[in-house]
Amino acid sequence: MTARYYALMPKVSNMGDSKPTDKFAEIITFHVKYGKDADFESAIARVNDAAQKTKWPVAYIWYGLAFGGNTGDYVLVLAHKSWAEFEGKADTKPFRDMLKDGLGQTEADSVINRIDAAVASQTAEIIQFRPDLSYLPAK
Repeated sequence: MTARYYALMPKVSNMGDSKPTDKFAEIITFHVKYGKDADFESAIARVNDAAQKTKWPVAYIWYGLAFGGNTGDYVLVLAHKSWAEFEGKADTKPFRDMLKDGLGQTEADSVINRIDAAVASQTAEIIQFRPDLSYLPAK
């Protein structure tokens, strides 16, 4: 068993109306190359800038590994209230289109290239919230 502790990165997150009790969460872990953390973090900050500028309605939460596991791990959490939400909404721009609208084509390409150069690998999983196995403290 390996214990890992992740720190919320609120400055690059858009929590929207997502909650820890949403039915599903898409968990994407980015394994960043040694020495490339600053490049990766500045690139995701620019992604967040574009999302805020374009008022992109997608909620996302970033976490950075604070202790345990491999250094340079970052987790992106996308909450979903149902399986249907995995399809996305027809009126929501795709990620790359949002990035281009928010930053312009040249900088959008640069941000994608910086992320590609910083990331060694990534993994993805879907988790389902289980209220029957969860402790939810009274408010």
